[in-house]
Amino acid sequence: MVIQSDTYHRGFTLIEIIATLLLLSILAGLGLMLADTGGDGRDVATQLDLLRNHIRYAQSMAMKERTIWSFHYTGSSFWVSDSAGQRALPGTETPIQSAVSVTPDRNGAIYFDTYGIPCSDNATATPLTAATTFTVTAGSASESISLVPDTGYVQ
Repeated sequence: MVIQSDTYHRGFTLIEIIATLLLLSILAGLGLMLADTGGDGRDVATQLDLLRNHIRYAQSMAMKERTIWSFHYTGSSFWVSDSAGQRALPGTETPIQSAVSVTPDRNGAIYFDTYGIPCSDNATATPLTAATTFTVTAGSASESISLVPDTGYVQ
């Protein structure tokens, strides 16, 4: 009686399974990165963080340089300046483009004195008496932050 060896094996090798799983995970990762799941809400959150950081930047530079710095805004952009004029924001050379609305308007600028206190003007350095609300809108999404009088805290 002759025993024949089965030279034809069925199934997959471990290397083939690992290669297939690796390829599927790469494709799934690319698919998740390319999917737009955040939309307008993500844009608003990013712009709000940028706005908050640049307000804090103007405040900290006023305290550091012991001179009045200001945060300027329009309906479509914002920037900082000191007594020498407009200054570049960290990481950029031009005003940031963003849909910003401010309540109350404060004539398009908030000034920070040498103590970092937000003021309504640079001539008399009159401290703000009420909070200033910044609202960023992108598409149908919008969020707000407030600049607290006296301390200049952004919440």
